[in-house]
Amino acid sequence: AADRVGPKAATLARLKAAGLPVPDGVCLTAEAYRLQLRAAGVEASARGVAGGDGFEQRCLALTVRLGFQRTPLDPAVATALAAAWRELIGRGAALVAVRSSALLEDTSAASFAGQFDSFLGIANEADLATAVRACWAALWATRALRYMEAQGVDPAATAMAVLVQRLVDARAAGGALSRTADGEILI
Repeated sequence: AADRVGPKAATLARLKAAGLPVPDGVCLTAEAYRLQLRAAGVEASARGVAGGDGFEQRCLALTVRLGFQRTPLDPAVATALAAAWRELIGRGAALVAVRSSALLEDTSAASFAGQFDSFLGIANEADLATAVRACWAALWATRALRYMEAQGVDPAATAMAVLVQRLVDARAAGGALSRTADGEILI
């Protein structure tokens, strides 16, 4: 469900279930993000960002970003991530893509296109953990915070899921999706 994995990951799951060629993957849910926020000890800083002003807001957001980037993964998250990695590798994925899937992106209210991070060509568990933490931290990047502020969104009231997918060795890629007047997806 989009409230657990973000609209991007939820849409990709629906497309795969419909039989379309979507690379195999797994998703760390919003709950994993929340566990890591607590493990990093930066929940209070996160709650203060929306009410902060200028310099204070940037300092609080930086504290959250650094908390994600410096704190080792919560043991439960690390165990789940390692198991998912082994499963993907076991299905023939030599390299993976690690993609942000924020709960508030790709909605009718806001796209967040280009605001968050993706990492391609991840080849080992250490780099995987680093990329996941960087995706979580991307929710607190200055560009994303400015966009959230313009949309009237409190960053502490949302979360970042992370999608890990088999990397496709493509020579070219593209895609287009559209929503019909009655809410269906047209490909």
